[in-house]
Amino acid sequence: GLIAKSYTTILGMNGTIRRPDNTTAPFITFQNGSDFAILNLTLDGKKLDDGCGIRIVDGKSFVIQNNTFLSIKKHAVRAATSLEGISENFTIARNSFTDCDNAPILVFGVPTKRAIRHFTILSNTILNGTVNGKIGTAFSADALIANNTVANCQFGIATRCVSNTTIRGNAINNATDYGIYLGTQIGDNGTDNVVIENNSVIGGDIGIARYYGSYPIRDIIIRNNQFINNTSYDILADFPAIYINNTITSAERLVIHDLETTFIGTRTITNELILPGDVNSDLKIDIMDVAFIAKKYGCVEGSPGWNISADIIRDDVIDIKDISYVSRNYGVIM
Repeated sequence: GLIAKSYTTILGMNGTIRRPDNTTAPFITFQNGSDFAILNLTLDGKKLDDGCGIRIVDGKSFVIQNNTFLSIKKHAVRAATSLEGISENFTIARNSFTDCDNAPILVFGVPTKRAIRHFTILSNTILNGTVNGKIGTAFSADALIANNTVANCQFGIATRCVSNTTIRGNAINNATDYGIYLGTQIGDNGTDNVVIENNSVIGGDIGIARYYGSYPIRDIIIRNNQFINNTSYDILADFPAIYINNTITSAERLVIHDLETTFIGTRTITNELILPGDVNSDLKIDIMDVAFIAKKYGCVEGSPGWNISADIIRDDVIDIKDISYVSRNYGVIM
């Protein structure tokens, strides 16, 4: 229940702070504060339902670093804004989270605004967050999420309505749901200008996809990632994006639902080249591919002449969407 002030450093010196049994309030709250730091603490939430860790509202120029969070069940670290406030210029780095649920790291702004901005989430470790465990950012901008490890959690890195964000060099292992997802919601303009690069997403259910919302997702680059051994899909391409030099398990783990996707340099773990739209496997998309799909036009799964390679937009029918995809990517060469 500590309410802390600006220009304060809270520094742990051995030992553990344990939550009392009769409160779910945050251990520490900063509101309208600036130039503060929380360093080297160990906080044990004792698995108390709805128990919070550190809460920041409208904070500026702060650091949360080298702390240990144990068994905190709702937002071990949450940085947020009030309706008219701003949170900016902060770093959450080199903390460890064990058995923490419901977004152990959550950066959450206000819909329609990007008033939580200019922040870094760096080199944190999140383990065993089985109930909505993840790094989550929403309604935020100008962020770097880099070199974090998220293992045995429900999700890996989750975004909703973010702008100018880079997700780089993170290791996400054994997510029971989505490894990386982009989301949108009603009342916000959507997500734009996101780079997802050099991450490994291994052994989950879905490597990367849109999780919810139908509002615009624009200007997304996904490059040099490993999406491997995910049970349902490595890549579920259901939002517009350019995929460059990514590695997946096999062609069957790549499914396209959005016409505005382009794949360049995709390979399997056995070094097989994959070029969606290249239905005759000559590693280029040209008139031969258009002609092949046109010949199969109208076929549905199970009908005579059905060929799954021509069903590029995986919906069990070969139609104008498949022709449109090949036309849009006409001329792409591996």
